[in-house]
Amino acid sequence: MAKKYFNMKTKNYKSRELKNQTVLFVDDSPEMISALKRVMIDEKFNRLFALNANDALEILEKEQVQVIVADMKMPEMDGLTLLRKVKKNQPNIVRMVLTAITNPLEILKSINSGEVFRYVVKPIISSERFISYINDALDFYRLRMIERELLETEYRFRGIFESTNDCIIILNENFDIQYINGSAVEYFGKLKGENLNGLRHEFSPLTQDWKDNIRNVFRDGIKTQISSSKMIRGEKIYFETEFTPINDTDGNTDTVTIIYKDITKIKKLQQELLNSEKMVTAGKMAAGFANEVGNRLASASTSAQLCMSTLSTSEVSSSPSRMTKHLQLINRNLNTSTDILKLLVSFTKPMLKDLQIVDLNKIIKLVIADLHDEIKAKNISIEFVPKVSKIKTDRERMLELFENILLNAIQASSQNQKIQIQTKIEEEIAIIEIHDNGCGISAENMDEIFEPFYTTKENATGMGLATCQQIVTEHGGSIYVQNNQDKGVTFIVKIPKGN
Repeated sequence: MAKKYFNMKTKNYKSRELKNQTVLFVDDSPEMISALKRVMIDEKFNRLFALNANDALEILEKEQVQVIVADMKMPEMDGLTLLRKVKKNQPNIVRMVLTAITNPLEILKSINSGEVFRYVVKPIISSERFISYINDALDFYRLRMIERELLETEYRFRGIFESTNDCIIILNENFDIQYINGSAVEYFGKLKGENLNGLRHEFSPLTQDWKDNIRNVFRDGIKTQISSSKMIRGEKIYFETEFTPINDTDGNTDTVTIIYKDITKIKKLQQELLNSEKMVTAGKMAAGFANEVGNRLASASTSAQLCMSTLSTSEVSSSPSRMTKHLQLINRNLNTSTDILKLLVSFTKPMLKDLQIVDLNKIIKLVIADLHDEIKAKNISIEFVPKVSKIKTDRERMLELFENILLNAIQASSQNQKIQIQTKIEEEIAIIEIHDNGCGISAENMDEIFEPFYTTKENATGMGLATCQQIVTEHGGSIYVQNNQDKGVTFIVKIPKGN
């Protein structure tokens, strides 16, 4: 059986809201269908037509329809029966009925029960009024969809708010609570009078801070975030709080959302991890310290015993050079042990004393000047490209940092080679690169070069690069090293520029 419906879709729509809206007209009179086509030829919504209820149901299975207009009296299935089926299967479609009945009690009953949005009496005398009814139905559909989306959004956000462990409170300018999630009720308890002033006494240290920040957000309309700690119930509580403005349709802030996170447990875990890392580092350092200082003290002790032996056998006058050699060895080992102790104290105890604005380029030039003899001894050329000026730092620690790195580069370089130094700024971070053409670092040693007491050099303490890492960490920066593609390595230091 050929389908007895027609699809008329107008083109070049001027209304974005109507271009995807479709109305289905159902009437068993071909003359009525033709009349409807003529009346609505210039309308911007899509039109579908069917000559009976069964064809209309088939169309609804295939097409997205927003409004259906059905004739009351049709063979096989009347209009109300059709619309009841539509309501059951596709309740969002807005339903209208065309009728020539003069006593519309059944239609009114259908309207009151929600089965029908509106009925239109046939014959249609005013085409403009009829089209306005159709547009009203389309508007009703759009409003229904907006309401549904708003409800879905509300349910979705309520689900998010209720499932999070963060405390969420929404307040107006008078600190009246508009919404509070379960986590906040569990944490703070029920607020008396549903107002911020009803916060329990033990949380009073938070109240004034919150009020001040809420007032600022209402005044400026800008999100604020704070991280702090307070003594609450005799315990130090660490927390993060966000104050976010919620604006009305005119762009004015009418409520503020508080998102409060108690991060005390996280802080404790971080401290435990830090203590654990310190213990591991201390263990490594103790082992290295025992090895380095122990060897030197053992050597000094042996030399002292030999000197004592020489003195007891009256061979001093006959072997002065031997005595001098042992004394020099004692002196050298004791001095080295003293240096290791100084480096150990420097490494384990942060030494930042006086943060000030300094010229980083002048510091590097001063380090180059201090290492003049070492540079001259190997006839090394220094290429310095300065692009950073002022940073906030501890000047003495910076001198120590770059002296260690540059000395390391000099020692790794052969005669007549070049060391390149570059400074630059990227996103308020000072970046310093020191590039040498030395022998490079093997893959197995790359992960260990910043470890305390680790060294591949003779008569070295192994604390130089470990101290460098400590200095950079104290400044909130980072340091790492990478092998160059051609030859040598590049040390890269990143330090916040500061204010």
